[in-house]
Amino acid sequence: LAALVYVQLDSWIVSRKGLRLSNIRRILAGAGEESDPFAHLPEDGPCIAILVTNKAKDVEELKRALRSLKFLQGDSGETPAPVLIFNEGNLSNEQKKAIGDTTHRTVAFPEVNFNSFPEGFNPDSEEVKFHVKGRSDWGYYHMIRFWVSTIWKHPILERFSTVMRIDSDSCFTAENSFLPHFKHPNMVYHSQYVGYEDGKEFVTGLFDFAEEWMEEEGLYPSNPMLWQFAKNLWETESTLPLFNTNFEVTRKAWMQHPGVTKWHNALTDSAPFGIYKYRWGDAVMRFMTAAMFSPNYRIDTSAPEGYAHKLGCSEAAASAPGKTV
Repeated sequence: LAALVYVQLDSWIVSRKGLRLSNIRRILAGAGEESDPFAHLPEDGPCIAILVTNKAKDVEELKRALRSLKFLQGDSGETPAPVLIFNEGNLSNEQKKAIGDTTHRTVAFPEVNFNSFPEGFNPDSEEVKFHVKGRSDWGYYHMIRFWVSTIWKHPILERFSTVMRIDSDSCFTAENSFLPHFKHPNMVYHSQYVGYEDGKEFVTGLFDFAEEWMEEEGLYPSNPMLWQFAKNLWETESTLPLFNTNFEVTRKAWMQHPGVTKWHNALTDSAPFGIYKYRWGDAVMRFMTAAMFSPNYRIDTSAPEGYAHKLGCSEAAASAPGKTV
């Protein structure tokens, strides 16, 4: 009997290792408690979210990232946080099995649609100004939209209270004592502050849009310090501060608050369609959201201990030949 089982659940497939034979039979029959692949997990726990393409290099980096989750010490040993591998529905069954075999965690493959645009935006009349090698023309823009607003509407998040996001080319190289949870229970957001957006063309009109939106909604920033920092930077340097959003931990209830949801929908789905016209980035928009909707004491801007990205993961692997990160 194979150690890995796939369960078709609406538009995604779930794999779990080490299931008892009786549970496997219930899953295959689609009956009983085990027809819910997350039934063994506590309600309102954390999950880990990753977006990946079907390219071989990205899948290999993803497998490295999954192996490195062994360094997370905040998990329950009995029921570690599951991993949600968001994808465009083009991962092969062989790729899914290889990914699932990499970790003892429950792994799900929810699908996303990167072929639709916001109503009112015509891609045929716009120029793609930012190209990423190996992606479709608008793929990077769709990715930004996904992390800003689309993910928070996906039904697979229903039973989870906290989402830890990492990129497929991220990893952990040392133990972290509290992830995938927050360090403190009153936090709503954790991502490292890393400076300013150096591509000033990628923040065109964003601060003015945020100011006008808040005035229309009759709102004042919940975090006057971060807001004034962003305002000063915009007025003096024509750029904006940002977080290192290839790692972030987010409270779902905060992202699904009606005010935050309305703001995110304004960013991603209404004129001037700044993501698609100017490539407004999720790292800058996250900073603006934090300034607008969270007091400072509920945000952790420190570097996550043990976390690495891109070159940091490659260097860690090269320094320990024969071992998995």
